[in-house]
Amino acid sequence: MARSWMASLVVFLVAIVALEAGGITAQVDQSPFSVAIAVPTRFGKRSIELYRPEQHFHVVLTNISKHDESVWREWCSWGYFNLSFEVTDSEGKTVVVKKKQREWDKNYPDFATIDPNGNFVIEVTFDPEVWENPPLPEMGKSQTVSIQAIYESAECGEAKERKVWTGRAVSEKKEYTICR
Repeated sequence: MARSWMASLVVFLVAIVALEAGGITAQVDQSPFSVAIAVPTRFGKRSIELYRPEQHFHVVLTNISKHDESVWREWCSWGYFNLSFEVTDSEGKTVVVKKKQREWDKNYPDFATIDPNGNFVIEVTFDPEVWENPPLPEMGKSQTVSIQAIYESAECGEAKERKVWTGRAVSEKKEYTICR
């Protein structure tokens, strides 16, 4: 009986060592951020009103960790492309909405530090001059789509040096009516 128990323990330990050696671990990489598209329900639906070019909605990044976290600011190239969206129309077609490439006349790594439970708010216009594949209906029309916001910051030397968070955080996918 003792040998059977000891043999089982040895097999278990060998399996653990093999998994670790092979790079297979049961690690869960939890983001310190929650992401939300800040559009409240009004008359039973979430409406994003983009009748004029300056109209916008917000995406809110909330630090859900117990310590300060830094993220790249949107005006510099390190943070400009971090926000994107996955948009699914009523027919089930999904597209990625992301910022278009652009030139930089002034650019240096700039970040903001967010306190625990603090927010970082990003203003979004879906201006077709700025965004690829914006889900904009024709003027005077509306369309209902499902949208998920994705905030992703790539690893780089500047992030490591300045202790800026890298990783991926996503919002819930919800239905929105975009009005123009």
